[in-house]
Amino acid sequence: MANTVTLTGTGGLDCRDFQKFAKALRKQAPMIGKEVKIGLRGAGEEVATIARANVAPYSKKIPASVKVRVSSFTVSVVAGGKKAPNAEPFEHGGAPGKFRAPLFGDRSHWYDHQAHPFLLPALAVGREAAQQAIIDVMDKAVGEVVVDTES
Repeated sequence: MANTVTLTGTGGLDCRDFQKFAKALRKQAPMIGKEVKIGLRGAGEEVATIARANVAPYSKKIPASVKVRVSSFTVSVVAGGKKAPNAEPFEHGGAPGKFRAPLFGDRSHWYDHQAHPFLLPALAVGREAAQQAIIDVMDKAVGEVVVDTES
């Protein structure tokens, strides 16, 4: 996705340590794997909801572009794309400040614009709830796998 801002890795909710478990889970217990993916999406949605609320007063397009992506056991919250190319400058690396951009696409006239970070502040507020949701999903999955293998 071009012109996107992704919240993952060091600043996000990264569960890559569980990749081998996730691979085995998808192979041996596909229904549990689907439940885990749904649970992880829900955890990411907690942060995405806050991000949408953070940016809504400043943009009509960016809130609709905030999405949750789940790949294996990695949860990402992304924003931007073709319909909201201003998401990246608005996020401004998560720091308040100003950025220069053409006004209404007129590249002969550049102006300073106020940044309105929305993803990193959303993570700061929603991190504990999202992490707890991820832990709950993992505990449930491990419990179901153990019960299933003992049967």
